Amino acid sequence: MKYCSKCLQPDTRPNTKFSRDGICPACDYFAKYLNVDWTERSHILLELAEDYKNPSAQYDCISGVSGGKDSFRQALWVRDYLKLRPLLVSVSYPPHQLTTIGAHNISTLIEAGFDMIQTCPAPKTWEKLMRAAFDIYANYAKATELALFAAVPRIAIDYKIPLILWGENPGLQLGDLGTLGKTGYDGNNLRNMNTLGGGVLIGCSMRGFQRKTLFLLIILL
Repeated sequence: MKYCSKCLQPDTRPNTKFSRDGICPACDYFAKYLNVDWTERSHILLELAEDYKNPSAQYDCISGVSGGKDSFRQALWVRDYLKLRPLLVSVSYPPHQLTTIGAHNISTLIEAGFDMIQTCPAPKTWEKLMRAAFDIYANYAKATELALFAAVPRIAIDYKIPLILWGENPGLQLGDLGTLGKTGYDGNNLRNMNTLGGGVLIGCSMRGFQRKTLFLLIILL
């Protein structure tokens, strides 16, 4: 086992590859990140957003949210800066994992003026999913990962919304290189994220969908 000479991340992380100098992808990107022309990147993003504005549709884009601070910032930024009309999607965890603060955060996000769809598998369904995930992968939490990442594209398909906005690029910011797309903001390969590896749920729900919909990773300052 080798460790990154800058952050001590081990090279055993799935889908990672260190440089010849022993630097992990996340640290390598961080060094390049300091030289990013944010004005140019903003122009690119604004042009992309403009292409997906559709006055005849109810929503221009879709975005998954949890109710945390990143969700708030992204939702407000998409609506108020990009001038898009987002539909927010949230996946409810099993009832025994819900918290009063979490419920309050989601309510506050809705009260800020956003439409939201919350998918809530029945408690018994969650139990079956978690048991299957544990039996197959020895990781009960994999069921929640699959549900989280399948819900957004599934609803985008149903509502025919052509633009999905995600909040970060795990290939660049975490070193999960299997998720890298054609550009730094291309999110079409998120299905290859190591936490989803081996699952078929998201692969099935997104099959034949990639050519019609743009998965866009927004990296906010």
